[in-house]
Amino acid sequence: MTGDTRLATAGTGDVLSGVIAALLAQGVDPMWAAGLAAHVHGSAARLGPRRGMVAGDVVELLPQWLSAHA
Repeated sequence: MTGDTRLATAGTGDVLSGVIAALLAQGVDPMWAAGLAAHVHGSAARLGPRRGMVAGDVVELLPQWLSAHA
């Protein structure tokens, strides 16, 4: 429920895969990792502009969202 059209650009799925991998590397259960990553990924993207966002922008927004919700 957190994602939107901002994530409909090339490479954002790779960013999601990276977030999942980071959670798995920390020992998070695979199902939880997938769900949490989708939430974090989508929530971070919503901090960006409505148009013109690319995958690298999502990567840069992840720390901002995580620090606000830690």
